[in-house]
Amino acid sequence: MIRALSRAGIGILLLVPALALASNDVTLDSNTVINSGGVNLTVSGASLDTIAVDSSTFTVTLSSGGNINVTSADKRTLSMSTDVQYITSSFVCGPSNSTLAISSSKATPVTVTVTVGAACNNSGGGGGGIMSGGSGGGSVGIVATPITFPTTTTMPAINTPNVPVYTPPEVVMTFKKNLTAGSVSADVKNLQVYLNTRGFTVAKMGAGSPGKETKTFGPATRVALIKFQKSVGIIPASGYFGPVTRAYVTAHQ
Repeated sequence: MIRALSRAGIGILLLVPALALASNDVTLDSNTVINSGGVNLTVSGASLDTIAVDSSTFTVTLSSGGNINVTSADKRTLSMSTDVQYITSSFVCGPSNSTLAISSSKATPVTVTVTVGAACNNSGGGGGGIMSGGSGGGSVGIVATPITFPTTTTMPAINTPNVPVYTPPEVVMTFKKNLTAGSVSADVKNLQVYLNTRGFTVAKMGAGSPGKETKTFGPATRVALIKFQKSVGIIPASGYFGPVTRAYVTAHQ
C-alpha cells in the first residue's frame, strides 16, 4: 500500500518496505522523524534533494553546500559510506543520544548512505567523535577526534582588553531548537549571552554586545559562533548551531 502525507510543505511518500522523501533543496526542521529498521531517527538539514529509507540504512542526496544532522535517542552507531570527495562528517556518542553531522562542499549534488548500527559505548559520562572528510582524492580518511562531556565543568571567561565583562543572572539556559543565520527566537538571545560571557563577543557595542543581546541570529552571531566551535574542536565549525553544538553548550554551563 502507498500512502502520501504532507508536512510543513514537504511531500513524504511512504512505501513498503522503504520510505522515500523527495523535494527540491528542502530544509527539514528538528521534528522530522524517520524509521530505519525499527529505529526512530530525528533528522534536520538544509539543501537536500532526496532521502530514501531502507531496513537498516538510508540514503541522502545533498545539493551544493547541503548539510544534514541525524540524532538517535537510542544512542545507535551511525556511520557514513561514500567515496566522493568534499564530504565532511562527525559522529558523537553523547550521554543521552548519538548524533551524526554530514556536510558537502561539492559543487554538484552528491549521494551518501548512512548505516544504523548497534548502540554506541559512552561509559562514565564521556563521548567519542569520528571525523571523516575528503578534499582532493577519491577516498575518505578517518581521524579520531574525541569530545568529552564531563559531569561538571567550569569554563573560565576569556576577557577582551578594554571591554567590560557582562555577568548575567545565574540561570541554566535551555536550547530547544537548532539555530542558523536568519533565526529569530529567545534561544538566539541565550546563545549570544553564552558567547559574550565566554569571550566570544558578538559585538563590542550596540545590538548584540554584552547586556544588549538580541533575538536575531545575524552575521556577527555566526562569526562569534564559528570562533567558539573552533576553540572547542567542533567539526565542522560552520556557524550552524545544530545538535552537536547544542549538546556541548548544554553540558558546559
